[in-house]
Amino acid sequence: MLYAFYLLLSVGLFADDARSIVVRSVNVTNLDPALEREYTYRVRSEEREADRIGNLRVKESTVSDVLYLGGKRFAHKLEHNGKPLPENETRKQQAKLDKAAADANKLTPAERAKREAQTEKERREDRERLKLIAEAYDFTLKGEPTLNGRQTWQIEAAPRATYRGKHNGLFKRLKGTLWIDQQDYHLVRVEAEALDTLSFGLFLARIAPGTRVLFELARVNDEVWLPARIEIAGSARLALVKKQNVDQVITFSDFRRYRTESRITQVSDGQQ
Repeated sequence: MLYAFYLLLSVGLFADDARSIVVRSVNVTNLDPALEREYTYRVRSEEREADRIGNLRVKESTVSDVLYLGGKRFAHKLEHNGKPLPENETRKQQAKLDKAAADANKLTPAERAKREAQTEKERREDRERLKLIAEAYDFTLKGEPTLNGRQTWQIEAAPRATYRGKHNGLFKRLKGTLWIDQQDYHLVRVEAEALDTLSFGLFLARIAPGTRVLFELARVNDEVWLPARIEIAGSARLALVKKQNVDQVITFSDFRRYRTESRITQVSDGQQ
């Protein structure tokens, strides 16, 4: 009887600890968007498909450099399917980059402030949705693994049956696992799985049960967390047409910080 009491007590404390970690994490994650906008990085996107025996192969791929111009994200395409772009396409991409840079330089301080305010508004809305996770899920601490050289908490998240708040229709259809950095409590990895059909855009897109999404971040220059990897695997129905398998991997690398004195700090492996 005494053993059962201590067991229940330990389980309760375990759950409370997991929730307190998540609450603290959602309050500190991505608090410095201005610093994030000082970085440029390379993005490789791969769309994969299975061959006749089930092995995955790359169906299509692109490589782009991503940077912020006037507070707005810009993607400069460099490669397609493992090859540099044809000369005429390279010229078109360079012309787009030059125009975006010129437009950014023409922004008045008021226009720049307005653009950054809109970006910050969208960031605040994202953070408010993130904070709801602490209310919408029950949490279980599963372990303390090392991820990319940093100690983390691994926390399982299951939909809370009693939650009736905002975005309930989305949260109840998703379960997942969170990895939270033990040093600064930043969210560093998320694995989510659809438990039921998810619909978006007035039902023009439907994600099938069992679809999995992975999102991972990397600590760069020991000052900012930036996206490192996204994986999507499952099936979807777009515009109510036939069901399509989705297998996409997006990797981020070659992070470089552009400072006002034009010096560049580069992390070759994308992490510090």
